[in-house]
Amino acid sequence: MPGLFWQRALAFCLAAALSLLAPAPGFGQEARDKAGLAKWGKLSLKGRAYYLRRDFEKTGLQEALALGLWALYESPEWRGLSLGLGGYTSQPFLIDDPARGGTGLLADGQSGFSVLGQAWLQGRMGSNALKLGRHILETPLINSYDVKMVPVTVEGAAFSNHGLKELDITAAHLLGIKPWTDTTFQSLSQAAGLSGSEEPVSLAGAVWRPAKGYSLQFWNYFCHQFVNMVYFQADAAWPLGKGWSVTASAQAIDQRDVGRALAGAVNANQWGLQLGLAWRGWLFTAAYTGTGPDHDIVNPWGSYPGWTSIMEEDNDRAGEDTWLAGLSYDFSHAGIKGLSANTLHTFSRTPDSGPHASPDQTEHDLTVDYHLQGSLKHLWLRVRGAYVDQDEALGGEDFSDFRIIINYDFSLVR
Repeated sequence: MPGLFWQRALAFCLAAALSLLAPAPGFGQEARDKAGLAKWGKLSLKGRAYYLRRDFEKTGLQEALALGLWALYESPEWRGLSLGLGGYTSQPFLIDDPARGGTGLLADGQSGFSVLGQAWLQGRMGSNALKLGRHILETPLINSYDVKMVPVTVEGAAFSNHGLKELDITAAHLLGIKPWTDTTFQSLSQAAGLSGSEEPVSLAGAVWRPAKGYSLQFWNYFCHQFVNMVYFQADAAWPLGKGWSVTASAQAIDQRDVGRALAGAVNANQWGLQLGLAWRGWLFTAAYTGTGPDHDIVNPWGSYPGWTSIMEEDNDRAGEDTWLAGLSYDFSHAGIKGLSANTLHTFSRTPDSGPHASPDQTEHDLTVDYHLQGSLKHLWLRVRGAYVDQDEALGGEDFSDFRIIINYDFSLVR
């Protein structure tokens, strides 16, 4: 079995590299010339090949290999108006056993899918912009969560203002959301598991940068008849000289049920601290998060921003205390441009008894990224591995995760 595994991994690398590196006919250097294409807008293309194998000690194996393509067209502005259309596809390749589903790369039954994930109209006036339709929105609790084949996109209206150098403001009213492998949009409350409901989310946030190296952000998310969520984050950075620098961050989340409380009573909170020490390409990170004892954190619409959320586990269960240690290195400081690596480790403790008892767990992750140089500068490779060790006495299960991702990003107008 190990031999077969590595044969498949090698076959994946070769096939994906060939499919992504094949030049598109008619798009040579002259065709990509900015002066000739700018008047027609911008076409961004991204190819992705993704192999994922997750091996659970008790419940078996999840495994898939997918090839995908993104295509996003953005028109030039006309009197402040512009539009965008973005299509996504993810298709199985060689490894697609339906009995090994659940990777999040392919739809049910390990089948391929395609979706129009973005279709928006934007109006811009000065430093104000209003975007309507399907689009990507990046905020702490609703975001693209781009760690699989297709990003999470939302449907609704989003307003942004960047008129002040030190202040960015965002407000949005969202009617729908499209998770990773879905081909249709559903209401935000449905995506949170409340079937039959059609509740939207209204949100507002501000990011303030009073001085270089300092920032504060505050966000409020109101999902009608379900939950209200508040997020706060503060960041600071101090250069120490001789290549040394220190960063410090704090965050807090508070969540309460509202209206008809469609998911029942919600009283959840979390807080966290993070410290970083950098020196000549090295970065050491330490963090802690603590979750209140009454309810798990509600997190149905994107990646979780907690400092101790890493490759597999979010560490946001009721009563959970989690510590993180991480180390990363940028090999360009050693003369190898484009190569970087990081390792992250979390140690989590939860209640052993009571209504929110859950298994303690540890997680160990390793990620290596390589961005090629020169004529292949748009190609980059990521290799990731994780191992999660959970307390089996409370229903936990040990498992491992191995991933190879190849990305090829380019734009016909830059």
